[in-house]
Order: sequence, then C-alpha cells, then structure tokens
Amino acid sequence: MFCKNCGTPLKDEAKFCPNCGQAVPQHLRQEAQEMPQVQLPPQAKKKSDLWMWIAAAVVVVIVAAGVLFVLPSLRNGEDSQLEDTTPSQTAENTETDTPETTQRIEPEETENTEQEELDTDTDMQPEQDDVETAGLDDYSTVLDPMAFATYSGHHNGFSFCYPEGFYQHMEKQNDEMQETVHFYTEDSDSEAWFTWQKRTDGVSRSAYYQSLYQEYWNDLYHAEKILAKEQTDDGGSRFIVTGYADGGLTIPAYHLVYITDEAVMEMYITYPFETSAEDKNEKWYYVECMYRMCGFSGSARSPRSFQEYLKNS
Repeated sequence: MFCKNCGTPLKDEAKFCPNCGQAVPQHLRQEAQEMPQVQLPPQAKKKSDLWMWIAAAVVVVIVAAGVLFVLPSLRNGEDSQLEDTTPSQTAENTETDTPETTQRIEPEETENTEQEELDTDTDMQPEQDDVETAGLDDYSTVLDPMAFATYSGHHNGFSFCYPEGFYQHMEKQNDEMQETVHFYTEDSDSEAWFTWQKRTDGVSRSAYYQSLYQEYWNDLYHAEKILAKEQTDDGGSRFIVTGYADGGLTIPAYHLVYITDEAVMEMYITYPFETSAEDKNEKWYYVECMYRMCGFSGSARSPRSFQEYLKNS
C-alpha cells in the first residue's frame, strides 16, 4: 500500500503517511489487510538453497586448489634457499671455528699445566736422599761426633747434627707451616725425627706445654722424665721423656720437645733394644751426642768422646 499524496510505502494498518502526514482512507487499509500474502512455492525455496550450497562448494574447491598449488612452491623455494646457504655457511663456520677452538687449548698451556701438577706433587711428597750405610744398626760406627753433619733448617732455631752414612734414607719436607727431616733404615727400628711446626693452637705457651707433655708421656710405655721446665732461660718451655715405643718393650725411645710462643721443635729417636752392655753404651752415647749437638736442646755442653763417656759413666 502506498500514500496517494506522496507515494511513500505504508504499512497495512497505517492511518497516516509518515512522510507527508496525509490520512490514509479506511477502504485502502481494509483492502491491504484483506489482500493475501504472496509466498514462494516450496520448490522455489529448495532451488535457492541448492544454488547456495553449490556456490559454497565451488568456493571451497577453489581455495583448496590454491593452497595445494602454492604450498609446494613455497617449500621448494625454502629448500632451494637452504641448499644455497647451509653448505657454504657450514664450511665458513668450520673454517673459522676450528682454529679458534684449537687456539683455546694450546700445547704450551697443557705442558705448563702438567708441569704445575708435577711441581705440586713434588712439594707434597717428601724429598728423599738415599745413602750407603756403614752397617745395619751398627752403632759402633757412630762413635765419632766430629764425623757428624750439620743440618740448618729453613726456620729460626731449627738445626741439629746427624751421623752421615748411618741411616739408609733421609726424607725432608718443608713449607711455611711445618718442616720435617726423617732418618730411617729399612727393616730396622733405628729412626730419628726432627720437626719444626708453627703453632696454631691459640692457647698460652704454659697451657700448651702441659697438654703436650701429658700427651707424649702417655704415648710411651714405661715413660720416665729426664727434663721438664715450663720456663727456660732461653724464653721457652722444654721437656725430655724416655720410654718404649712399643708394648713389647723392644724399641727404646727418646723424645725432646722445645716450645716457644711461635713454634714447636722436636727430636724423636728410636733404636733396637740393647743386646749387651757394650751395645747399650754405644747407643746411649749416640743419643747423648744427638742431644748435645741439637740446636734447640738448650744444652750448653759440647760433645765428649766415647772414652770420656765410658770413664765418667
């Protein structure tokens, strides 16, 4: 239905034109309402739907065909690009990276590292001097103190004398914390230890003296005190204990200890048990010589001859 005045389309129930305001005659409204609605036949709807599905299927087919066609070409392009770049880049990287890697591990550095390890091992292991012995446990060969050699240590006050050619081995070890010289003969109880050790106990010299004296006393069997001075004239503490190093009482031991505020110095001697009065005199004389010629023993006496020792003993 349309307006008679301006031609504007009107609803069937409209009483006035929304454009010009003209009143719509009543008979026109009735005619419009009585007019039957035009509907498409069922077949027309089916045909329109069918064409829509056909059109959609065609679009899908076209898109799929395009994808299948374009994707391989893209892949071929990427593969060809990779084939053109990868080998050359790999070759360049191999040529440049390999020398750099080789330069990081230079033979000289490897040799220096091995040498440092050898030097470290050498520092950690004792230095050993082997000598030809005059005779196994033959103390008659060490009765001349003038034939003794002198050892001057790396630390202040650490010096002593020892019989050259008597012990088979002489091991030395030294660092800023400890210096040790060890004389020994294989398959023998004849040994001599000389030790300098820096004090790190953190207690007074008097307290350390008491503790160490008790410890070394307990280490020996049938221990006897030879000397015990907590305060000596040279400003330290000193004690000497003797006894046996073994429970079978077959290895006599002599232990001299000198303590200062900075360090501890020790002389520890063992020898096989005396087999006769003569053997006993030789061994006891040997220990006396070692004591009198020890730089930290505090002895003011010079070594005497073996004949003087026998006469006065």
